[in-house]
Amino acid sequence: IFVLAQTRGARFDGQGRPRQRIVAWGGAEPYPGRGPERRLTYVIQAGAPAEPCRLELTWPVGGESICEGGSAEVLWSASGACAGAVRIELLLEGVACQLLAESAPNTGVFLWEDVQRSEFETDGYTLRISAVEGEGEDESGAPFAIDQCGGPE
Repeated sequence: IFVLAQTRGARFDGQGRPRQRIVAWGGAEPYPGRGPERRLTYVIQAGAPAEPCRLELTWPVGGESICEGGSAEVLWSASGACAGAVRIELLLEGVACQLLAESAPNTGVFLWEDVQRSEFETDGYTLRISAVEGEGEDESGAPFAIDQCGGPE
């Protein structure tokens, strides 16, 4: 980045009259003009690197039973430099079986509507949430179940 800046000023005598005009330039080379030009030197420093994205799934974390056909709120917290969107996947025995959201807003809550099992399995499900851009992800700490509720089995 190259920045060129100019400032003009004056030195005054004891009675407030300009005694000397001052012109100063910021840049790599002295200004090739006439008069008492001065060159300013400055340093531009990079800011501190951003804290990495951290996502923490807070529900479901394991041991829950979610009703098939119903809805459930997936909850998480985010800190650091996380993108504005997250990906949410349903896993069965550690293997992704359903994509719940390709790019959901990173608000900390996602409404999982019409919960469905993968094939006929009831147990062994976990969720994985990950940042759409960059790094940062988390999974349920233990499996949960998707059961038929409120009707004949």
